[in-house]
Amino acid sequence: MCIYDVWAIILFIARYFQKLHPNNKRLFWIAVGFLLFLMAFRSDDVGPDMCVYIISYLGTGWGYGDVMEQQPVIFAWMNLLKVLFPKTPFVFVFFTTILYMIPVIWAIKLYSKDKIGSLLSMMLLPGLWLLYIVTIRQAMAQGFILIALIAYFEKFSNWKYVCVGFLSLALLCHSTSLLIIPLLFCTYFLSLRRKTMIIMVIISLFLTNAFSTYAGGLFASLLGGFSEMERLTSYIGSGYDSAIDRFRVYLPMSILCCYVLWLNRKNEQCTFFEKSLFVGVIIYNLLGGLDGHLIDRFCNFFYLLAAIGALPSQKTKYPIISLLFISYIIRAHNGYMNSDFMTYKWIWE
Repeated sequence: MCIYDVWAIILFIARYFQKLHPNNKRLFWIAVGFLLFLMAFRSDDVGPDMCVYIISYLGTGWGYGDVMEQQPVIFAWMNLLKVLFPKTPFVFVFFTTILYMIPVIWAIKLYSKDKIGSLLSMMLLPGLWLLYIVTIRQAMAQGFILIALIAYFEKFSNWKYVCVGFLSLALLCHSTSLLIIPLLFCTYFLSLRRKTMIIMVIISLFLTNAFSTYAGGLFASLLGGFSEMERLTSYIGSGYDSAIDRFRVYLPMSILCCYVLWLNRKNEQCTFFEKSLFVGVIIYNLLGGLDGHLIDRFCNFFYLLAAIGALPSQKTKYPIISLLFISYIIRAHNGYMNSDFMTYKWIWE
């Protein structure tokens, strides 16, 4: 058992007590504090990317080179931290974690009917959790997109300018936002019957090989012209080889998506969060054959939205959380979670 499993179990226990004492608001904030503590006090060598950012932050090297020049938000953030605080790895890890987790906690507070369940759902989606440990700039970019969504849904004063501003920050932070933002618009205006969506999920499971073969070249050409995108497309072609591997990865989330859609079948109109889960699963099923970790980058934001507003909110005899545990067990211990560079260390180790 690794520390990631322990985190999930602690959140599961907190959720159990929350069910016993639904009016106790402090339990959620205790869970948030616990989760932030574990994330913000991790060592700077947990995850393969953090050490690259630390090199740039300390001025001892030039991590990712021209890629980061094209997305200058991370450099602006580094310079701000250097002005305000001592230049240490802990400062960068701590405040960067707080920066990209605030929008997530804010969205959970606003839209989740089971707030600790949302935190637990994030833990139990392995690719989503890795987003916040490994892909730092993308986590920041998706935090900015989340703030834009909140501004739109809540209709803040001058919300149009707020949306444009934060979406621009996202684009200047990580180039995957170029694809995520249009996909979000499509998700918002998506209008399909639940039965149709379930059928599409099932069909997509059997199209992975054929679709990935033809999509690889198109995907690479669409992402060309950006240094980072060219780096990302180098992963294409390193996906799952055997049918068993593919179904082990794709089937749990597909079952989960179909189950969520079926549970609310009496209400034909899907929520934005349910549609986000559907879009994430379809993308992963169709394109995951290119490379699982590459496509995770595009699906994780949709899974995050599902974790906030779709997965933990279902009232049923067979809880969604149970299916998430099964998915976690199947996926987490066959990939990144077991690799040496994902071994958890505290900042003081």
